[in-house]
This record gives sequence, structure tokens and C-alpha cells, in this order.
Amino acid sequence: YLFNLALEEVHKADKLGVVVFQFPESFGDTAEHRQRISRYRKWLDRKFTMAIEFRAKGWFFDAADAAEMKKNSAVEPV
Repeated sequence: YLFNLALEEVHKADKLGVVVFQFPESFGDTAEHRQRISRYRKWLDRKFTMAIEFRAKGWFFDAADAAEMKKNSAVEPV
């Protein structure tokens, strides 16, 4: 509730683009973390757009894909 209240004035002034949730690299693609993100979306007022910044590669590649990309490329998947 307080988080939404804090965003309200910025939203009313039309100065709020999106609310970004940033997670550390340790925040991998797990059922628990997916549930946590769903909870955050429910807590955040629907009038606010939510964006998520994932840093853990598992959200984008499974371990086999990442290993194959690393083996065949000079660039690590990001």
C-alpha cells in the first residue's frame, strides 16, 4: 500500500514511465521466484506499468543452451 501511495504523486504529474524491479544474478528462474514476481504484480497498482530486469541467464537460456553458446562462440550469452 505505501509503495503505491509513494508512486501516486509521480503518476499524477505524468512523470512515471514504468516501475522497474531489478533482481540480482542469484535470482534465477525458479518456481519460487516466479511466484514472488506474481505477488509483486498483485501488490503494484494496475495503473502502474511493471518492468523486470533479470540478470540471471537462466531466464533467457537453459543451462545446455548457454553451455553450447559459450563453447561455439567468443561471446557469452547475456
